[in-house]
Amino acid sequence: MSMRNGLSAVMLAAACVGGAQAANIALTFDTDAQGVTATGGTLVHEAGGYLAQTDIDSANMSLYLPASLLGNWSQYLGGTLSFDAINLSGVASDWGDFGQVTLTGSAGQVTVDLVPGTEPGGTWQTYATTLDAATWGGNLGDVLADVTSVSIVLESHNGFGQGNSEINGFDNFKVSAAAVPEPSTWALLATGLALMACVHRRRSRH
Repeated sequence: MSMRNGLSAVMLAAACVGGAQAANIALTFDTDAQGVTATGGTLVHEAGGYLAQTDIDSANMSLYLPASLLGNWSQYLGGTLSFDAINLSGVASDWGDFGQVTLTGSAGQVTVDLVPGTEPGGTWQTYATTLDAATWGGNLGDVLADVTSVSIVLESHNGFGQGNSEINGFDNFKVSAAAVPEPSTWALLATGLALMACVHRRRSRH
């Protein structure tokens, strides 16, 4: 086998590393709200392909994922959860609850604030967190085993009223599993490296 073929085998194996990955959740809202519901504010699907929520009362504006996306999320342990948001109204972002994500399951509930401080601002921003016990707490794995509700707080302003109600945009909600190489992938990579070593030794003898 030539050095080029040996290198090709290694590159093929390296490309396959991480290939064993669970299906991710991705809500892009290109044509509709994709089953997302809201409390504490009116929810509108905008033609630009995102959701906009307007504050209507003293309760936190929150979004909820549809039941069709819930269930066993164990495959996402160690992965990431993220979304994009923007302040569309220019009303001051001065309410610290914005960005709180709560996962509820048969084993309990965990909450993480993805957005420390006062956000969002007037441009689209991506907020993300790792789905691990260090971030969410030691019972995250149990909660992920049977997720019954996922909520995201969009409330960003203390107060509401005519000319004083925030409107926040929400887009690109994603839950991504961590890539886990299969044993066969590692075996392929090891074989490629061994072949390259063998070729190198043969060439060095001549």
